[in-house]
Order: sequence, then structure tokens, then C-alpha cells
Amino acid sequence: MVEIKRKKGEPSSSVIHRFISQVTRSGIILEARKKLFYTKPLNKREKKEKALLRKKRSQEIMNFKKIGKNI
Repeated sequence: MVEIKRKKGEPSSSVIHRFISQVTRSGIILEARKKLFYTKPLNKREKKEKALLRKKRSQEIMNFKKIGKNI
């Protein structure tokens, strides 16, 4: 938990800036994003299949570009 106390005579924009910088340094936002978009871990076979599909698709796109067709 990040806690910021306002210093005497400090403008609110400065307080907000300090708060945002401490939150980013602590990694709270990254952790929340990871939890928001959780995906199940894949086994080795599924990882290889997905990688092969990506490679195949990119090859097809490159071939279409060489021919002059737009996708």
C-alpha cells in the first residue's frame, strides 16, 4: 500500500505527481494488469503449435505482399 502525506505548503499537483511515481515504482499497476488479463499456462505442445501457426501466418502475409495482394 502506497501512502503519501502532504507536506506543509505543497501544491496538490506535486502531491499527485509524487503519488503516481510511487505507485509506478511499487509495481501495483503491473500486478493488477496481470491479474486482470490472466491466461492459463500452456504446455509445451500447445506453445509449439501456436508458434508454428504464427510463423505460418506471417509467411503467408509476406508471400501475399510479394505478389502484390493486400490483406
